[in-house]
Amino acid sequence: MWKGEREVARKKYTPKKLEKAFFEEFLPSVARTVVLTERKATGRKDYYGHDVYEDVPIKNDRGDVMTSMEFPGGLTKEMMYSALGISSSTWSNYQNDENYREVTDQINAVFTGYLNRRLETSDGKAAQGLIFILKSCYGQTDKIEVKATTVGMTLEEYLAQHD
Repeated sequence: MWKGEREVARKKYTPKKLEKAFFEEFLPSVARTVVLTERKATGRKDYYGHDVYEDVPIKNDRGDVMTSMEFPGGLTKEMMYSALGISSSTWSNYQNDENYREVTDQINAVFTGYLNRRLETSDGKAAQGLIFILKSCYGQTDKIEVKATTVGMTLEEYLAQHD
């Protein structure tokens, strides 16, 4: 225990209870769902003769209103640990336990989605930091394209030829 840390009773979850705690309790407490909108002309003019526009909900091909999940205060594993009353080592144990694999994969998908969305609007050092996190913590890799037309050549030979 580090200096200043309080002794906190840690919770133990079953896979089903972990899923419920994350998706029904924690996630709604840090996220908000926003209806996606686009500006459309109304066909009316304002007092000065300018076109009047209004924001209307965007619908997908099935006609459903599209939404997006936002995290105004950010989203970190530390926030999750605190809210769920678990430690990082407990989370690691869950991830390594086959019984928890499905739910930890679903939870990690939320984190990788959040980080990838942040990456889309980041640049420079912030983007490098997000890429590092995605690679080191979530196993994402760089995309490598290999032509399958080179017959009779090993991958090493192909790569040496294209350096």
